Amino acid sequence: MEPQKEEQVAGVHPLARWLAGLFAPMSLRDQRMATRRVTRIFCVCFFFSLLAGCLLEKVCLLFYGVGVGCVVSLILFVPNWYQQEDTEQRWCDEAEVKEYYRARQQLLDEIAKADTEEELQAHTKEEVKDDDADTRRAAGK
Repeated sequence: MEPQKEEQVAGVHPLARWLAGLFAPMSLRDQRMATRRVTRIFCVCFFFSLLAGCLLEKVCLLFYGVGVGCVVSLILFVPNWYQQEDTEQRWCDEAEVKEYYRARQQLLDEIAKADTEEELQAHTKEEVKDDDADTRRAAGK
């Protein structure tokens, strides 16, 4: 990070930084952890609500149990409460990124130019055919 940006980040209140990070992307490790825990929550809610529904003979308890699992999962894992650094994520060098987008734009320009030339040739051939047909009609009269 550049020194100026580090100073700006250091000047931000920690609570404001934490609140801003609530809806920031999760680290890969946190995503795996959230996936495992959501699966466990749903399995437990499903099992106990199915058991209670069978014992009390009310199928609606199963749906309520799954709904509770959804709400608990949303509360626990949609905001990024954990906000851990992502050690597994690798960042590209800025020069590599710029080179990639420059090469990509060059290819897109070449494709657009080729498409334009093909359309022009097709249009020119249609005009020549129309002119030939008009010439034949005029000669036939």
